[in-house]
Amino acid sequence: MAGGELSEANDLPVHITALIDVPLNTVFDYVSHLPLRTGNRIWVPFGKRRVLGIVDRLGGEWRGRTRDVLRLLDEGGRWYSERDIAYLKECADAFWVGPGEMAVAGLPKELRSGRWDRFIPDDARGGGGRAIVRSVSGSLVHFREQGIERISKKDWRQVLWITDNKERAWELQKLLSGRFPDKEVFVFYQGIGKSVLRRIIEGLSRAPAILIGTRQLAFWPILSPELVLVELAYLDIHRQEVTPKYSLIKAMEIRARHSAGEFCFHRVSPSPDCEIVGVDARSHPLIPAFVEEEMKKVSATGGRCAIFLLGKGYAKLLRCSACKEVLRCERCDRPYMLIRRDGGDRLFCPGCNGTVVWDGKCLRCGSLSVRISSMGVERWEQVIRKRLMETVDVLRHWQGVEGRYDIGLLLGVDNVLGVDKFYSPRLAVDFIASASHHCRRLYVRTRFPEIANVESYLKRYDETLRKANLPPYGELVCISIRAPRSSEALEKARRLHEEIADLIKAHPGSTCQVYGPYQPVEKKKRDQYYWNLDLQMGKGEPSLRRELLERVLRFRKRHNAITTVEVYS
Repeated sequence: MAGGELSEANDLPVHITALIDVPLNTVFDYVSHLPLRTGNRIWVPFGKRRVLGIVDRLGGEWRGRTRDVLRLLDEGGRWYSERDIAYLKECADAFWVGPGEMAVAGLPKELRSGRWDRFIPDDARGGGGRAIVRSVSGSLVHFREQGIERISKKDWRQVLWITDNKERAWELQKLLSGRFPDKEVFVFYQGIGKSVLRRIIEGLSRAPAILIGTRQLAFWPILSPELVLVELAYLDIHRQEVTPKYSLIKAMEIRARHSAGEFCFHRVSPSPDCEIVGVDARSHPLIPAFVEEEMKKVSATGGRCAIFLLGKGYAKLLRCSACKEVLRCERCDRPYMLIRRDGGDRLFCPGCNGTVVWDGKCLRCGSLSVRISSMGVERWEQVIRKRLMETVDVLRHWQGVEGRYDIGLLLGVDNVLGVDKFYSPRLAVDFIASASHHCRRLYVRTRFPEIANVESYLKRYDETLRKANLPPYGELVCISIRAPRSSEALEKARRLHEEIADLIKAHPGSTCQVYGPYQPVEKKKRDQYYWNLDLQMGKGEPSLRRELLERVLRFRKRHNAITTVEVYS
């Protein structure tokens, strides 16, 4: 029986394979007397538990004794189609997780419980094909104008517009609702609630519809034809705190191979009408004297000046005068940043996004002698507004900025350079390029003034990645291993290190290397300790990669020890 055919409800059992949310690179066999289709959600027995499964395939060879499907959850419809399942299984392979883990993670939160029955109609899915992929450079305003033009040229079944946060999604919803009164425009993100999701699905059945939202839209069912618009410039590469961690860019590249629509990626580029000047932060104060003098002259003649601030936090570094220690995150050992709000002070880790309420005491010795060692942008803003409030605009973001400024000063690029292990230089350049579209002359204060020459800087950065065989020219897998005791976490990390090292030795001439265990991390939450491994390999070794993937997944299943697998490729 073909994978997408409907099985008839009769007394003859039908063999199926199902995807289940476990860290194994396999599907599971069951038999059923129910009318099933590929993509249906079902209740199945798994060990002594009842778990949610997704039908992967109908028919095929019997592989020994199998158990019966307990219940069909989707009466008269389905969320995933055959193309969706193929797409999710390829994503699972790319991000080093089990196919069932990826499929369940792709479901809206409302569908994971098995108690809801709203479906995408099959007549909306259309035929298969390969998408057209385009890259649009320039400012975000330019990209949005291009996107609106593409939407208006064709009655797409669905438009997916992926942006970086809910606030910008609602801003887009207001814009597109005014421009396209004949189309349904919805905002979707994880956890929106059943009533909103119901309206979205009903709108898709009427078509055409526009869905705006965050990265979760990457796993929305593939409809045909579809237009996908992705604002890459402001999206962090990895921000999930649990597995599966995925790169949005990689996920959308895979989706394009299964879709018959059109994909437009926005990668901001510097404005040719802006002069970008790098200012060495080690030789100049927060507001360089010559920049302040130029701003005063321009303002006196009726010109416009602005200071752009990047980053967050009231203080970038906190140090205890008693024990001389810097306050650090217990998980990733990064220095904490102080965020000061009306509701109280919080410590924020820029590495793992963890936050803790802070009472002003040292986390190590309990002393109150904690001093601020480095100013953050929130404190910068207070100082700048008090000093230059009548002559310049102080901006924390430039969305919605009208017109162009004669002089602009960009502060905080060095904060962005520490966001991500490999892609933060690209992200920092994106912010510089974005600000350049709002200024005729832009000064960039940084410890690395060469970054102001965007094209040459990116060329050198790209060459560094190539020589080191780092992404995008190779693959790096970062594995975090946890346990209730530090010694137990270290022992498991060493065991996995030995298993992987032995496997690599069986492939002479391989470019794969394993680093670790390293970076012990103290208690974070739920009394867990963490040790880490890095696995680096070049591209073009599919057989070794498959074996390593199987080994890591089996280790996760056997020891329940790996908390995250983060893949750069």
